[in-house]
Amino acid sequence: MLLIFRCHLEIPESRALKTRSDAMPSDLCRIRPKDKHCLIEYMARNRWSHQIRYVFDWDFQKCVEIRWSAHCPNVPDSPVTNNFPTEQRCKDECSGWA
Repeated sequence: MLLIFRCHLEIPESRALKTRSDAMPSDLCRIRPKDKHCLIEYMARNRWSHQIRYVFDWDFQKCVEIRWSAHCPNVPDSPVTNNFPTEQRCKDECSGWA
């Protein structure tokens, strides 16, 4: 018995490489958040309410977890700053430039 397999390689539209007009400029991926009073240190994480965010570290070329204080203003979801709600979004916006 001879089986013949026919394969089709299709890339889903969500994973296809596209040029985005709303992509974050590479200059913004190099700048870390300037609001130092909004960053909660690891040792104080249990004493202050915060949310987990991600920042792209240009020197090490990876996304780093930060703790953003709850008393600070919410960061907009649009790519206008190097402060992302998920690690995947951080990688999507900045890792291609590095």
